[in-house]
Amino acid sequence: MTGDDEGLRAHLEAGGVIAHPTETVFGFAATMSLRGVRALQALKGREPDRPFLLLLPEGEAGRPWRERLDWSPGARRLAEHFWPGRVTLVLPAVEGCALEGIMNQEGGIAVRESPHPVVRRILSVVGAPVLSTSANRAGGTPVASGGEVAVHFADALREGTLRILEGSPGEGRIPSTLVACVGNGFRILREGVVTGEEIGSIWEGRSQTS
Repeated sequence: MTGDDEGLRAHLEAGGVIAHPTETVFGFAATMSLRGVRALQALKGREPDRPFLLLLPEGEAGRPWRERLDWSPGARRLAEHFWPGRVTLVLPAVEGCALEGIMNQEGGIAVRESPHPVVRRILSVVGAPVLSTSANRAGGTPVASGGEVAVHFADALREGTLRILEGSPGEGRIPSTLVACVGNGFRILREGVVTGEEIGSIWEGRSQTS
C-alpha cells in the first residue's frame, strides 16, 4: 500500500468522506459504519430515513457480502449482465446488514459493483464495501467533476472532512438505474443510464446487448 493509500484509509477511518468519479456521475464514499452514515448525511443535508447504497468489491472479495442478500433468478441475471456497472439493485437482506442508514423500511439494501478504477482503489484500500451516494446536496443534481465538487462543498474541503480523488466519470450527469428486486418481480425506482425496457428484457432472460 502506498503512502497516498494509507492517507486515504486514515481519512475514511477517521470519519471523512471521499468524492470520486464512477462510471456514471461523481459520488461520495464513506466507511460502512454509523460514523460513515452520519458523515454522508451531514455533508448532503439528507434526511435519516433515506438509506445509502453499498459499493461491493468484485469477485471473491465481495462474495461474503453478496451472500448476505436474497437473490432471485431475475436479480442474478441483472447482476451477471450489468455488473460491474450501471445498475443498482435493491435486494432483501438475509443477515448481518442491519446497519442504520443502509437498510430501507422493507428490509432491502441497495448494492452495486463498479468497474471504475478509482472506485476499485477505494475498495481495495478499505478492504470492505463502502457507503456510496451521488455527489450533490439532497435533492440536487449530481455533479460530473471534481471541480464542481470543490465549488459546491468548499467548506467541507477547508475543514478537511472531504477529499477529492480526481478522474473522469463515464456518463456525465446520468446516474445508475435503481431497481428493486421484490420476490419474483422488479420495480424501477429510478431510471438512469439503463432503460426499463433493457431491465425487463434481462430480467425475463431474453437476449439484450448492454
